[in-house]
Amino acid sequence: MEGAFLAAQHASEVRLIYRGPELVRPAAVLLDRLAAQPSIEILLNTEVMELVGGEAGLRAVRVAGPGGDQRVIDVDGLFVEIGADPRTAIAETLGVDLNPETREIHVDRMMRTNVEGIFAAGDITDGSGPLKQTVTAAAQGAVAALSATCTSPKTAGAASSTNAGSPSPQPPDDWDSARIAVIPPRAAQGPGE
Repeated sequence: MEGAFLAAQHASEVRLIYRGPELVRPAAVLLDRLAAQPSIEILLNTEVMELVGGEAGLRAVRVAGPGGDQRVIDVDGLFVEIGADPRTAIAETLGVDLNPETREIHVDRMMRTNVEGIFAAGDITDGSGPLKQTVTAAAQGAVAALSATCTSPKTAGAASSTNAGSPSPQPPDDWDSARIAVIPPRAAQGPGE
């Protein structure tokens, strides 16, 4: 949805094309803002079937709406936003708690999960609420890395004992023995996804 708001600042007409019957992930405030934006048309139950080119590049998109009816929409540009459905199969297998409303991995402010030694960061977590941006994911990654290096079998709980008024957690003397696993997006999808 953020792309539609950005495009509406520069274009006279914006069409938000969505395959599902309703927009389910955005926060209520974003839905209200979307409804108040007269230059954005929402096309639900609609799928892009074809990009139609012309001499100068992209000219139109062919879409299939409810019931399979197809039409061509003239466009000057196209922005594709990927979905934000978290792939949590591996985390669930490990017993990590998920936020019951968003199905994201639930973390505390130090990016710890409910399972000792497992940290999570980025868009897959509920750590930054609805704000899903590269900068917040990177910041969460830094916090998770610090938390992981400050937690070892000898110092477990040291990072959890810190609070807003305490000094930042410091890596333990044996920080180089920390084991950290990074799962790239493809591997994180789990079997059959």
